[in-house]
Amino acid sequence: MHRPLNPKPHTHTAFMLKILDRYIIGKYLGTFVFAIFLFIAISVAIDLSERIDDFLEYKISFYDAVVRYYGNFIPFIVFLLSPIFVFIAVIFFTAQLANRSEVIAIISGGVSFYRLLFIPYFVSATVLVIIQLYGNHFWVPRANANQVAFQAEKMNKKYTLKDRNVHLQISPDTYIYVETYNNNDSTGRRFTLETRSGRQLVRKIAADKLTWLNDRQQWRLENYIDRRIDSLSEQLRKGATLDTTLALTPQDFDRRIGQKESMTTPELRRYITNEIRKGAPMIEFYQVELHRRGARRIGLAHSRRHGIKCLIRAVSAIFDDLCHQRWFVAPTQRLASKLCFWLIECFIGLEGTKIKRLYRTPHIIPYLHPNTPLVVRATPK
Repeated sequence: MHRPLNPKPHTHTAFMLKILDRYIIGKYLGTFVFAIFLFIAISVAIDLSERIDDFLEYKISFYDAVVRYYGNFIPFIVFLLSPIFVFIAVIFFTAQLANRSEVIAIISGGVSFYRLLFIPYFVSATVLVIIQLYGNHFWVPRANANQVAFQAEKMNKKYTLKDRNVHLQISPDTYIYVETYNNNDSTGRRFTLETRSGRQLVRKIAADKLTWLNDRQQWRLENYIDRRIDSLSEQLRKGATLDTTLALTPQDFDRRIGQKESMTTPELRRYITNEIRKGAPMIEFYQVELHRRGARRIGLAHSRRHGIKCLIRAVSAIFDDLCHQRWFVAPTQRLASKLCFWLIECFIGLEGTKIKRLYRTPHIIPYLHPNTPLVVRATPK
């Protein structure tokens, strides 16, 4: 049996990128990368003009400045403003396509407007969203932690805890109080530990000074008084020093608001769970940071196709900044701290559905409807 001279080509049903798709994706991602590198150069130049005196004062080497400092500074600034550059990139290169009449040529060649939008734009958006999800949840927090460690090691910019009257819950029935705590030497003044059974106080330990023993992983209480109370009697014990183990570490006192940006998402989730169990205040700031990392990236995927939705994305970015203010995320506004970012993304999705319905209506937007025939008239001489 002889094979036919012109066999019927095999039809691939799987998803494949055409030459047109690769062309648009390359234009999209290339414009985005160019805008990012341009902004990186500007940001590094501005930051270097402010940091040059510190680099010279602390004798920072060229390797430390480039690799350890700016190697961790650049990811933070890139992922912080990348939604803006996505907006700029899609507007810029799409305007170039329209200016060169490439969109008209593509549609007149039989390519559906839905096909033009769905494949290349969606693939580009998916690539950017995956990169930014990984960066926002893992890469940027690690870079922030490395940058803070570098500044503390090379530039002596150590964080000093300034909290007074610290209250913590270290177990469901155990509470502690420290009037002042110094995180540099891990010591506290006016320490109190209370153990309750329901509403009944069963034990109370008070000490003038609390010190962390790093080699033993224990706490040392100085000039302490230990009271044990039951229903009929009370036991009192005093002493100069007492080495004991508590469900407490020096890191538990370090409740900085800026600390949330240096934790990866799994670490942030564990931290929020532990802080809620301890009854620590200002948990809403950490919850806002947790939801912001995912909500803004999803909004980035939604903001790809229409200028109106990109405009809404800019408004949501301003809303994002307002959510970080203390007056907005108050302890009495737990609903806002959990849903503030997701509500704006739902609004973006509803707006996209509205635009899509308008697009499907020929008499409202006839020049964008895929079923509208493209008529090209020759200009009379």
